[in-house]
Amino acid sequence: MEFFRKLFGAGAPADSGMYLYVKPNNCDEVVRVRLDTRNDFSLTDAGTYYARKLVRANDWRCNQTVELEITFDSQKRNHTTEVSNGTLVSAEDYDTWLASQNS
Repeated sequence: MEFFRKLFGAGAPADSGMYLYVKPNNCDEVVRVRLDTRNDFSLTDAGTYYARKLVRANDWRCNQTVELEITFDSQKRNHTTEVSNGTLVSAEDYDTWLASQNS
């Protein structure tokens, strides 16, 4: 029985993701970006962490690629976030956009 629980995900580990939300310039879509805290971070020479993500909207009419450059302290807490070709928005903005798509 324990085998089936492990196989089908019962007792699966907690999500190690950190989520950011971006809106590409000249697009209506809001994109949820997941950073895996175990795999997406690179250790810098200063002992801090760094992550870079390139993000594209699913809408074929939106041809913007958003670049996220995020720095973290030694405890992997967000220090700075730089966004090129887009805007960092809140989770509430994403939820609002998502609800408008399901209407």
